[in-house]
Amino acid sequence: QNEIAGALGISDELISLEVTSPNVPDVTLIDLPGIVRVSVKGQPEDIGEQSKSLIRKYITNQDTILLVVVPCNVDIATTEALKMAQEVDPYGDRTLGLYFNM
Repeated sequence: QNEIAGALGISDELISLEVTSPNVPDVTLIDLPGIVRVSVKGQPEDIGEQSKSLIRKYITNQDTILLVVVPCNVDIATTEALKMAQEVDPYGDRTLGLYFNM
């Protein structure tokens, strides 16, 4: 992991899992990092913008289905991930929201 991403950085190298079966459609699942707001010791000062840039790289693809995962104790109207999804999918045609309780 450190070899790919570095100890405290963000990498755009994918770690992929491929599952094949004649009974299911082809799907690629990409688990993106959360949106970083504050850099911690040793991280680049612009790590927040790095995380958003990486996310934008994938969500702008019109063939991508966006799964926006939000904890139940967070007001969905203030969620930056949902805002980013709305920027690239204004009608919500390819966005799914998931509220979860921890």
